[in-house]
Amino acid sequence: MDNPAPTPIPPVLPIQLYMTFTIIWLRQQQHDYYAYRTPLPTKASYDYVVVGAGSAGAIVACRLAQKGKDVLLLEAGGAQNSLTDDHPGYYLQNFVLSGPSFWPYSVVPQNVGKGSPVFLGSIKGRVLGGSSTKNFMMYNRGNRKDYDNFVTQYGATGWGYNDVMPLFKLTENNTDPNVSGIYHGRNGPIGVSSVSNVSPIDKIFLETLSTQGFSYTDVNGPTQAGIMLLQSTINRGLRASTATGYLESNICPTVTIVTKATVNKVLISWDTDGKPIAYGVQFIKNLITYTVLANREPIAYGVQFIKNLITYTVLANREVILSAGPIGSPQILMLSGVGPKDHLTSKEIAPIYADLPVGSTYCDHLTLIMPVFLRQAGLDPPFPQLIPNQLYEDDVLAAGPKLNRQSNIDIGLQVEWLTYLLTVLTMDTYVFLPALVRPKSTGTVRLNSTSIYDIPLIDPKYLDNPIDKLAFMEVVSDTYRFVETSKFSQYAYVNPQPIPGCKYCDKGPCQIEQMGYSYYHPVGSCKMGDPSRPDTVVDPRLRVK
Repeated sequence: MDNPAPTPIPPVLPIQLYMTFTIIWLRQQQHDYYAYRTPLPTKASYDYVVVGAGSAGAIVACRLAQKGKDVLLLEAGGAQNSLTDDHPGYYLQNFVLSGPSFWPYSVVPQNVGKGSPVFLGSIKGRVLGGSSTKNFMMYNRGNRKDYDNFVTQYGATGWGYNDVMPLFKLTENNTDPNVSGIYHGRNGPIGVSSVSNVSPIDKIFLETLSTQGFSYTDVNGPTQAGIMLLQSTINRGLRASTATGYLESNICPTVTIVTKATVNKVLISWDTDGKPIAYGVQFIKNLITYTVLANREPIAYGVQFIKNLITYTVLANREVILSAGPIGSPQILMLSGVGPKDHLTSKEIAPIYADLPVGSTYCDHLTLIMPVFLRQAGLDPPFPQLIPNQLYEDDVLAAGPKLNRQSNIDIGLQVEWLTYLLTVLTMDTYVFLPALVRPKSTGTVRLNSTSIYDIPLIDPKYLDNPIDKLAFMEVVSDTYRFVETSKFSQYAYVNPQPIPGCKYCDKGPCQIEQMGYSYYHPVGSCKMGDPSRPDTVVDPRLRVK
């Protein structure tokens, strides 16, 4: 009997692969062009110097440029990666592989996350777009009551929900025709989309919650009390970061972008009334230190830097805007002599401005990895089947139905516990991530040394407040109760294998101690509010008080 002929390769596959890699290459050329077209400042003066081209800095720089201002935008990182950054299916590869496009932040030892301490670190993007280029792309603005509390509780006038809503809509390009135009924008630079295909287990999950009295809602609409599949900052299958939406879209071409420039100091002087003002920054690029000057009337300010032993000066006529994130900003301020006096003097840094609580109200969300096993195949495709879904949708490489949400792929983060993972990774797994979204525990960011390259000491003090412990235990218990007693129990069950570090199948304190980790939402290290409050660093206009 003759051997059967081998199955021929579909002729369309090589064409698709060629198109895929061509598009990846072309997009990388675009990213590199905007990131590296200006190696150093080229003008004699700029109106504003913005430090950090992340989720906020990129937008601030662009909006100022749209108003006719000359803007210099300094970013410590480089260009986006057209494969791992553009395509949503690769976002977890970003976290696992890390690399120079991340700040290597870690936290001091905590009472949680002992089995995976690396994931307690605050993962922040060191790249154009900052963490908007690296995050999970979940589009959630936050609760309206929090914004209103900024005003009523902290005196942050102008930051109420009705104040910021027009700005949210201005940034948003929501492609879902079913969302309300009252709460969503249609013409902004940041694309937002809904999940196009929902897996069977997700449908079961939502239906089960619905039978328990939870209503379907839009969490970015009038109320957050309810259930939904979160929308994502994805546009036509590609990540919509602030870098692609603002800096690479030609809506603000006059912004001068200088990448791989690490700012290590804000230069501060005093005006005629004796008030301190920022007149510049120092940044490091290619191991060469440059100085960027910035002064208000009556002192001229701008930028001074050195390259190849030649000194250059670039003037800035208005302000220095520090937008380096919840860890980078307090670090730079303290290196500049702005912060807690005792801490600065302990590092032999002369305090040049008030004893401000810089880095003293640091706060972060804590979550817990809770994998459950599915009782039947097909409810949720196993990890290997996710890979083809990363190909060929709107833009050849795109987000398939499984990639706009978190599911069994998340457990791949726990690479340290190989024995435990051998069981988990061979099963159809669904992962819950209960989170403590309003923690009362606050920690600190403190200098490790006087070098910008030494990662600061980050201490979130997770669950330091007893109320946080009770609240987090309650949400964990509620999640287990949902899995074990609701209709969902017909389709999933709790992993019976003991968690490494726990003597039995713990459903509470030991699991939190071993598997709690950061949701990567740190805030509060340069707290905003009424300048008369002792716990604030900046006033409602974001000026150091």
